[in-house]
Amino acid sequence: MTIRFCLLVTILAAMCCVLPLEASAAHLESSRSNPRLELVRTEAARLIEEASRPEQTDEADPAAEAAHLLARVARYADPRRDREAFVLAAHALRVTTMLGALTPEDRERIAPLLTDDEALSREVAFAWWEGHDDPIKVLHVLRDLADTHTVDRLAEAPRLVAALCVVHDDPRLMRLNENRARPERPARLFEYYTTARMNPLVANLPPELLVWGVDAVDADELAWVNREHAGHQRVGTLFHTIDYDHEHFRLGQPKKVTQAGLSLPNIARHGGVCIDQAHYAVQTARAIGVPAAICRGRSSEVSHAWVGYLEVRGRRAWWNFDEGRYTEYAKVRGNVVDPQRREIIPDGEAAARAASYGLDADKRHQAAALHDAAAVMGAYEGGWTDDVQPFIKNAKQRRDATAADRLELLEASVTLNAGELRSWEAVTDLAGSMDDRAKDRWATAAMRLAGSGFKEFAVDFSMPLVESVEDVAARSAVLGRLFEYTKADRPGVAAEIMIANAQLYATTGDSERAYAAYAFTAVEYADTSSLAVTALRRAMVMLREHGHTTRAVDLARSAWSKTTQPSSSAPEFAGQSNWSRIGALYVAALKEDGRTNEAQTIERQLGGSSAR
Repeated sequence: MTIRFCLLVTILAAMCCVLPLEASAAHLESSRSNPRLELVRTEAARLIEEASRPEQTDEADPAAEAAHLLARVARYADPRRDREAFVLAAHALRVTTMLGALTPEDRERIAPLLTDDEALSREVAFAWWEGHDDPIKVLHVLRDLADTHTVDRLAEAPRLVAALCVVHDDPRLMRLNENRARPERPARLFEYYTTARMNPLVANLPPELLVWGVDAVDADELAWVNREHAGHQRVGTLFHTIDYDHEHFRLGQPKKVTQAGLSLPNIARHGGVCIDQAHYAVQTARAIGVPAAICRGRSSEVSHAWVGYLEVRGRRAWWNFDEGRYTEYAKVRGNVVDPQRREIIPDGEAAARAASYGLDADKRHQAAALHDAAAVMGAYEGGWTDDVQPFIKNAKQRRDATAADRLELLEASVTLNAGELRSWEAVTDLAGSMDDRAKDRWATAAMRLAGSGFKEFAVDFSMPLVESVEDVAARSAVLGRLFEYTKADRPGVAAEIMIANAQLYATTGDSERAYAAYAFTAVEYADTSSLAVTALRRAMVMLREHGHTTRAVDLARSAWSKTTQPSSSAPEFAGQSNWSRIGALYVAALKEDGRTNEAQTIERQLGGSSAR
């Protein structure tokens, strides 16, 4: 039985529980400032204590009771004034669910690790991503860490412990073309990260960002690159310090680093291809405490790897995805592997995590708790059951168990922490319950919260919502706002939006506007987005269908004139440039129009390259 299903069963079981919370007069007297909060605190503590017992009675179901507790908070509490009540109830649900998955023997050993230190317990519990992390394996990592290090020492670095638990619950070899790199054991990584010289700018990273720093190789290799590069402020630039193995790429000879054995010192000594250059820079970044990731092109037509890493200036942090990204690939959007979920995600999603930087633990946990409350409300979608009662008599009900009410809590969550990706994901899951106006509102909210820092994420989040807007004019209007939002500094994203608009016009039979959008994209973004090639192809097809071969030549010439010929510094990648690919389409258009001599002249300039 999957953990996701187990939690759903827990929530459904909670709907049948009647759990009166009667407080004594003395208790209420001591808690007059916020009696509801004290009642939640008392009940949450009771449930965690009950879930910590090695042996559970058949009648006891602490996780179901915790789900019921959170449902009551979701129904009656204010997400602005009663945030701690949400946190207490959500933390109780997470801890009781995780402990409930363990055997009695494991529970006896592990439960104290989640009850003796509140900060450690909250960081581990809220870092757990239900549906992606196996709670048993997460807690086994925590147990193994405690077996090697004292609990007091773990409590000194709760965010690091949480990141190690949710990354190394599913350790996997790092695939680097023909080579594999084995991740280090979490206990050794904890020792390394708590004793090695770290970058002071990122000393207080939240787990949301630390997960990109602890998926690391052998600690001895980390120590070696740390000695070489400790304190490096732009660690991504180390990509360029690794010699490129041209003999391997051009002549097919075995890579020198593969023959020597893949390691960071051997990459520094023998060089490699782009994946090795990126691996060296990323692992060096992680060795000095900087989150980083290998980035690959988001297109089947490219085969290049470069570097993404976190930069920090004062109270701001953002991801830099520019190092090792040759000019030919500046037009291509990238993907990275999420070290926690072990999924390939857009680089913009990783960039959104930077919004968690600088937030105190309370805000991060409140945002996660609001997400959990919205999830629990989903089990009551048909309406609250009679047992979901207020904590204090005559308390005002603040929300029904509708999709709109869940979205209200999710909006409060991402407003607190725009990097709380679980809440954004939950909003996407509720898209089918939104009307066009709500979808427009959420797209606008994404642009507002993302600001200039992670526009790619705002667009990636918004596009599925926008594409499901039924009113064509309304959908085109939102696409227009997204285009205005990105056109100045995100040409690749702007081109993607413009193509979506062209497709909208094409599906509604407005071929004139569809062609205009494709042609605009082909010329305007010829030198800044790989999608210009796609747009040019589609525009040329539309022209050919109407016999306008000469206009196709003119359009291709206009687009090609905007491209930049690749420099000789990276000849291996020239064929993947827009200059080569649009040029090849220009050649094809000339030949189709019967202008063979002109086509041959352009072919000589291209060096015989062809469109991909």
